[in-house]
Amino acid sequence: MRNKIIKYGAEWCQPCKVQSKIFDNLKNQYMDVEFTEIDIDKLNQDTIIDLNIKSIPTLIFKVNDEIKFKHVGVLNEKDLINKINTIFN
Repeated sequence: MRNKIIKYGAEWCQPCKVQSKIFDNLKNQYMDVEFTEIDIDKLNQDTIIDLNIKSIPTLIFKVNDEIKFKHVGVLNEKDLINKINTIFN
């Protein structure tokens, strides 16, 4: 099973930087989860539309490439841990 959390954000986005720090704190705790960060300014506009990203940061949780959960805005560390444990366990 492939577990993945993708954070869509941008370099200029302050809340995205906050989410990145939380990601960094959790990467070593969850070795079975792939944490990926993607800058929307470097994405094709069609991809952003297809994923329905209207605000950043946006987190997408996937299991075997299937979207299981989507969150818009910063997810604090406690809530992110709860989501990881709920979705991936």
